[in-house]
Amino acid sequence: MTGTHTQNPKISRISLALMEDTGWYLANYSIAEEMTWGKGLGCDFAIKSCKEWMAQKMGRGSSIHPYCNKVKRDPLQTECTDDRTAVALCNLIKHDQELPKLYQNFDFLQFVESGNEGYYGGSVFLADYCPYIQEFTWRSKNVIVRGSHCQYVENNPKPEKILP
Repeated sequence: MTGTHTQNPKISRISLALMEDTGWYLANYSIAEEMTWGKGLGCDFAIKSCKEWMAQKMGRGSSIHPYCNKVKRDPLQTECTDDRTAVALCNLIKHDQELPKLYQNFDFLQFVESGNEGYYGGSVFLADYCPYIQEFTWRSKNVIVRGSHCQYVENNPKPEKILP
């Protein structure tokens, strides 16, 4: 379980242990699911701020996944989630008010006027406004039509569209 909504919910060993520690449950750890967020990215990913981590990666010319720095705009710039299970977007948006300094994660953003970077951050407060690659949903008249996971048959290309 995570501190925010996700379209790919997991029940981890930590979540089961927490529930068991309440004394109300006896956990079946064989049903625990693997948490993949940040897996294999090292201690810096867990300890440093997303701004520090992204700056360090960009300085080395490395990928900043699962974080991102693409402001949502037309045309949408989709990419795959790290586990390749869904089409996703960077959830980096312009907020109505400047974010507190602690949550300002950029000194420069492409397509953003210099000096306005403090208004930009991820759309999820519980993630400290760190922008990350996030699954999305298609809506019609404010009703969810479907999600962006590849497991949905509707999201896979029609056979006649697949190149030989």
